Amino acid sequence: MFSPSSRFFDERLERIKLEGKLLRFGLAFADDSLLGILPDDLVLVGAPSGVGKTQFCVNVALANVSEGKRVHFFALEASDLEIERRLKFQVLMGNFYGDPNRPRIGKPLLFDEWEIGAYEDVLKPYEEWAEKYCTESYKNLFTFYKTENFGVEKLIEYVNYVADDTDLIIVDHVHYFDWDDS
Repeated sequence: MFSPSSRFFDERLERIKLEGKLLRFGLAFADDSLLGILPDDLVLVGAPSGVGKTQFCVNVALANVSEGKRVHFFALEASDLEIERRLKFQVLMGNFYGDPNRPRIGKPLLFDEWEIGAYEDVLKPYEEWAEKYCTESYKNLFTFYKTENFGVEKLIEYVNYVADDTDLIIVDHVHYFDWDDS
């Protein structure tokens, strides 16, 4: 039988349990409009190729790792260490452009150029600082890169393995799986 007082009391207790468990998107407009990510939310991001889906996922990871949350990031299309590179580049650029005494280069520093070693001489002191910062600050980020013979079954196995030890699981490029192909 329906009992309004006990149901409303239970509902309130369930909401209170969520305090501190709300995760962030790391983008002000998304956090403001959607309030964040609840523990049982499934967020799907779709857009044409090359418009920033992976970077969006990196930003979500960064926002939550920065708050001490444990994040498991399955990078199924990224090259080895790409997620770490993207995070490090953000830190590096923040430190570089925040330094009023930085060397003047005359053009914006781009991720693609930095990734292939450009600016190495100019950025060396910033690189060392960024590496140390990332190593210390992003201990709660765990990345997995796709290997051969990785399919849906392995993803499910790994997700189940980390599920109780994580606050957020990101699967970047889930379209990699074809349900008819292991």
